[in-house]
Amino acid sequence: MSMAWRFPVQAVGGIGGVIAIIEVMPIQYKYVLGGGPSLKVDLHARTIAEGVPIFFICLALYFVSMRDREGEASEVCKMKHRLGFK
Repeated sequence: MSMAWRFPVQAVGGIGGVIAIIEVMPIQYKYVLGGGPSLKVDLHARTIAEGVPIFFICLALYFVSMRDREGEASEVCKMKHRLGFK
């Protein structure tokens, strides 16, 4: 199955799972779901709080991948393809 089909199907499956959980959950516990998570900070603080760590994680992964030309990470990918995973 190509990525063009896999991502939308996973999204629809996730939405279906959430709907199923909401339908099956007993009424006395539905208040726990509420309106979803919310933060009491402004948009700019949230953006910085999420964006900065993600930037540094991606930067670290980039440096690791550049340093590991034919090392362990490449071997894991090769082993995956040998075993038939896509």
